[in-house]
This record gives sequence, C-alpha cells and structure tokens, in this order.
Amino acid sequence: MMTDTKRIAFGWYGTLVPEVGEFSCERPQGTAALALKQGVRRGAVELMRALQRDGWEIWIYTLGALASHQIRLFFALNGVKLGGVITGHEHQNAVRLGRAPRTSIKHAPAFDLDLIVDDKDVTAQAGRRYGFDTLKVTNCHKDWTLSIRAHCLSYYRNDAEYPLAA
Repeated sequence: MMTDTKRIAFGWYGTLVPEVGEFSCERPQGTAALALKQGVRRGAVELMRALQRDGWEIWIYTLGALASHQIRLFFALNGVKLGGVITGHEHQNAVRLGRAPRTSIKHAPAFDLDLIVDDKDVTAQAGRRYGFDTLKVTNCHKDWTLSIRAHCLSYYRNDAEYPLAA
C-alpha cells in the first residue's frame, strides 16, 4: 500500500484536448456532453481512474479560458473526482503572492503538485529551472498512458508500496 497521496496535474490544451486535431479523442457521451462539448484524449479518463485507484490525486492545470466548473463536472460525470483545477487566474494569483515566479508558465510547488504532465517544452524547461517534476507527452505518443503510469511508479521505492507492481 502507498504511504501518502501524490498529486498529478495534467495540462489541458495540447495535452488532454487537442489544439489542432493532433490526436484521437473520445467524444463526451450522455450528460457529460452537456458539461464539455469537446472530446478528451483517448485513454485520459481510464488513466485518471487508474491513477486514482493507485492513490494519486488528479488535478488539471490550464491557462485557457474554460471555466473550472465545466472541467470538474465533465470528469465527475466520468467517474473522476478532481483534486482541483488551476486556471490562469489562480496561477497569476500565485505569481502575485510570490508562490510562483513570473517566468514559470506553470509551477508545481505553488500548488503542492508532485508532477505536471504537459505537451509544452516551456513547462518542461520551467521544471528543470525551478526543480519540479514534469513529464512531456506529445501528439506522437501512442502509448502515452503507459509512459505516465511508469513515471508514477517511479515515485515509490519498492514494489510492495505500489499496487500496480503486483
């Protein structure tokens, strides 16, 4: 069993939602379509459910204009309880309060995140510069969910602490 909850945040545009149709998506079904018109990356919902079963708290980190309640509702209707949604407004508040540097487009320490999964080079660069963990996924990653699960596995010291290892 894991000893503590880890927090993972997924970027929105370009990571979970295509910016220009660069990866395959699952269209929202039923009432979830009322919350969110656009589809999310194929495998995202299943990945998040699996990570939650493994003890991870799921967050979304978006600098876009989509309302956080729409994102929360969409995932709730798909069986994923989000720990939080960080919007551009929250990020700017963190900068203003000195919890995040102005030069970091996303900043994990400001929100007690262990890992940010994003498609942008600038996020990975900020992680290296400011010492937080990032994982870059691109539109070319066909096995993107496996990469994330493997990376999350590396947070735990031995197989007995992580349910996936069995």
